[in-house]
Formats: sequence, structure tokens, C-alpha cells
Amino acid sequence: MKETILHQIGDFVRSILQWIPLEFVRFLFLGLIAAVLIIVLRRPKTETTPDKPGKSRWDENLKIWAALALVLQLLIYWFL
Repeated sequence: MKETILHQIGDFVRSILQWIPLEFVRFLFLGLIAAVLIIVLRRPKTETTPDKPGKSRWDENLKIWAALALVLQLLIYWFL
């Protein structure tokens, strides 16, 4: 197989990325999930609950379920 310029660029990028320690990548990944969790928790209730007349139930707030899913992801990736 003939090696093209794209192969050379790919090999160069691969060699650069291999210098990054995996623990640093894991920290960045967990930080990204934590940042999304903070963004979700800062959303006002009016943006996370259905717009309907009357009192809304606690389980209609999407913020609760999104936060639960993100915390579960954090725990999984932290310990596994």
C-alpha cells in the first residue's frame, strides 16, 4: 500500500497524542461531565419543567433526571 501525505499526517498526530498521559485525559473527561452537571443544575426551573397550568409534580423536573444520569456517569467513570 502506498503511503500518502494523509498517512504521514496521521502518524504525526498519533505520535503527538501518545505523549499525553491517560490520567490527564481521564481528568479532562470527568471535568467535562462535571461542567455539564453544573450547567444543568444552574438552569432555571421554568426551562426544565413542562409549561402547563397548575402545580407541577416533582418528577416532571428534567433537571433532577439529568443530574442523576450525570452523577451516575461520574461515579462509573471515576471508579471503573
